Amino acid sequence: MVKAVRYNHLNVVKWLTANKRKTSTVKPMNLAAAHGHLEVVKWLHENGRGGCTTVAMTAAANGGHLSVMKFLAANYSLNWSEKAIAKAQNNGHTTVVKWLYFHLGMRLLPAFAINAARNDYIDLLEFMSTETVTQADAKTRSLMSAVASARRTLERKLES
Repeated sequence: MVKAVRYNHLNVVKWLTANKRKTSTVKPMNLAAAHGHLEVVKWLHENGRGGCTTVAMTAAANGGHLSVMKFLAANYSLNWSEKAIAKAQNNGHTTVVKWLYFHLGMRLLPAFAINAARNDYIDLLEFMSTETVTQADAKTRSLMSAVASARRTLERKLES
């Protein structure tokens, strides 16, 4: 089952579920979410095989799988762990971070601004600089502001 889920072989997942006596309800869902296999996630859920934990949600955030995250949020009433936004920020998944922030009310973690700067996650830094001013310490605010300003300057130069 694990390999079928990992490699997105939905037909094999269906067959194994129908023909195998024991299947874990949590591990396949966690794995499908981690790999962004939305159709497998949906099938597991719709067929009563989709036990879901915060592990699945955090794994989807870690991989930047926003469609999986939206499905899980719509179908499971679990509390999202702060680890989800931490993983998304750490990996530069700006759209995921924005969704967690605006739709689930998760707070941004200014400490990840340094990692974003090191990895050239400029869009994430710009977003964080506009949304986390009150949360960040002075050093982090300065860094986010400098990076955002440098990007705007570079864009202006490229346009002219």
